[in-house]
Amino acid sequence: WCGNNSFGELFPNLFAKELRQNSLRANRMINNRERLSWRWEWRDALSQSEEQELIELKELMLV
Repeated sequence: WCGNNSFGELFPNLFAKELRQNSLRANRMINNRERLSWRWEWRDALSQSEEQELIELKELMLV
């Protein structure tokens, strides 16, 4: 969630492509000692606009 909105509401295109729509933020983040990385499971390849949305989503998830 981000405020009163779910990430699915904020990024409906990404949500539609996510295989595991009920997963938690913690299931998407991999934090090792050297860096933070992400684990996503998409139904299809992301378009350029969806790639940009993903960047915005990642920024919100780090707050």
